[in-house]
Formats: sequence, C-alpha cells, structure tokens
Amino acid sequence: MAHAVESRTYTPAQQLRSALDEAERLIVSPTAQTIEKLLTLLDQIEWLFVDLASMGVDLRP
Repeated sequence: MAHAVESRTYTPAQQLRSALDEAERLIVSPTAQTIEKLLTLLDQIEWLFVDLASMGVDLRP
C-alpha cells in the first residue's frame, strides 16, 4: 500500500520554494492589502538565495 510521508524538516530550499509560490500568487493582482506581504516575501526570497548560495547550493534553473 502506497502512502505519502509528510516531511517534518523545513529546509531553506523548501522555504525558498514556498516563498516563491506565495509571491507568484500575490504578484498576479497586488492590492493595497497584499503589497506589504509581497514586498516582505521578495526580501525573504533574496535572503534565502544568498543563504543557499553561501552554502554552496547550485541555484541555476
């Protein structure tokens, strides 16, 4: 029987994926209520890229 195993570890790469997914949803139609969250996510994404690159993670597409 196959079943999904939920990962309990939230790695920096997973944080980056999550932030990118959320930013992608928000950027489609930014509003006055969502713009602060979007800008905060963009800052978080930038820092996650820097952190991952400093760890030697290959971030090429």
